[in-house]
Formats: sequence, structure tokens, C-alpha cells
Amino acid sequence: TLEFVHEGKPIRLGTIAYSAIVKVTDCMKFKQAMLNGIGRGKAWGLGLLLCKRIQLTEGEQL
Repeated sequence: TLEFVHEGKPIRLGTIAYSAIVKVTDCMKFKQAMLNGIGRGKAWGLGLLLCKRIQLTEGEQL
């Protein structure tokens, strides 16, 4: 949880970290999410995505 005061008002934002393997089906939406972040806490440094490409072994599918 991130707690702070902004313009005299207390702010509390719930935080969580996820780890997942995903398959991108819409490259433009994915690019937009990577560039802009996701969720309502972006102004406070939340909602950023950290992604890396994985190598599938032969015959493996997502």
C-alpha cells in the first residue's frame, strides 16, 4: 500500500506485483500499455509494465 498526502488530502493506493506469461494478441494495445502504463495509479508511478520475451521450446505453445 502506498500512502501519502496530496493537496492536503490523504491518499492510499493499493499495490500488488504480478508475474505472468502472456500471449500478445493485439500489438498496438500492448505497445500502448507499455508506453503509457495501466490503471488509475499511473500518476503516482504505479501501473508500469516490465516485460521480457521468453523462448518457447520446440512444440511448446501458449
